[in-house]
Amino acid sequence: MSQSVKQLAEQVHTPVDRLLEQLREAGVKATGPDSMVSDSDKQRLLAALRTAHGKDSGAAQPARITQIGRAHV
Repeated sequence: MSQSVKQLAEQVHTPVDRLLEQLREAGVKATGPDSMVSDSDKQRLLAALRTAHGKDSGAAQPARITQIGRAHV
């Protein structure tokens, strides 16, 4: 579902100017608050933000933790 940059900014509680900057850094062509952003553009932004914040796209699943039981004496 496409929505404007302004609507997306309100939805994610981010200033429009900051969101526009992040979209441009992600390679999405957004010229202003009335530009439309598609679902694929949002996915591209999310992937770019995860990479920028040090989280690999494959790191969406938590690491497996195995608990080893203690031996009772």
